[in-house]
Amino acid sequence: FWLKAVTLRPGPRCRCRGGTPSPDPVAGGGGSQGPSALTRLLPIMMDMEEALSEEQGQTLSAAPQNAQAHEYLQRHKIPQLLESLFARAALERPADLRQFLAEVLTDMTETRGKPSMGLFTKEDLETMFDMWDDLKTGTIASSKVAETLRALNCSPGQEEQAVADVVGPDHLLIDKTTFMKIVRLQLEARHSSQEPKA
Repeated sequence: FWLKAVTLRPGPRCRCRGGTPSPDPVAGGGGSQGPSALTRLLPIMMDMEEALSEEQGQTLSAAPQNAQAHEYLQRHKIPQLLESLFARAALERPADLRQFLAEVLTDMTETRGKPSMGLFTKEDLETMFDMWDDLKTGTIASSKVAETLRALNCSPGQEEQAVADVVGPDHLLIDKTTFMKIVRLQLEARHSSQEPKA
């Protein structure tokens, strides 16, 4: 697909100014800036494509090994851990990514077993409520709380029930304090369930 379109693209075009060819920056040729990001990524992308091709060509005898690997990843919650790390890195954009990830993993180890909302803070929850309360009435519809939980991937398929468990099924309007309580509880439940095992 797009990878082949990149790897099989025609050779670098010559950009001429005054008759002197200048290298294509995408191809990474020449200049003091060194190879472009695309050029540096191409070997990695090609290795990934080759690995995918090899995986597709494997015999069915490898299926048990794949199942074991998948079970290991799920048991130790590696996908959730990586998702959380990538999200934090994208949000904070640290200058030293390696040091940042080491600190985050250390912090996660030290706070294991303690309630956590993950990336979110109390201020984030207040902002979420204020965005729904555009008329500044101090309350929002309970359906908006459920929609917030859905957007945060909390209690998938049971968002309305999660709200009703706190306020009851007939409670149609939710104030900020109750909103924050519901969302905090669901975020803590989600992150405790995604906590990687030792």
